[in-house]
Amino acid sequence: MVQEAHGRRREVMNQEVNKKVTDFIESLIGDHDVLKYAYNNRAFIPGESPVYYSGPVWDMDEVSAAVTAFLTGKWLSSGENVNKFEVQLCKTHNQNHGV
Repeated sequence: MVQEAHGRRREVMNQEVNKKVTDFIESLIGDHDVLKYAYNNRAFIPGESPVYYSGPVWDMDEVSAAVTAFLTGKWLSSGENVNKFEVQLCKTHNQNHGV
């Protein structure tokens, strides 16, 4: 029960931080072209636009999530979201261990 309450408080804190991060990044974009290379924001024109087979394609949600995970997480490199994903993947495939 205590762990659940702690988890809920942490989730609320993460949501609040994410909102502030998103607002901050949007303010930067409004003033500058800061994230023009972070994600492809150009319209796709069939027959004219190149189709890239690799490389980053991020949107505002991913940039905000990465910054929020860095600011609020306990794990420096992968974060709690990777751990949650790996645990759920193991459960889904009835495995005891994941990658």
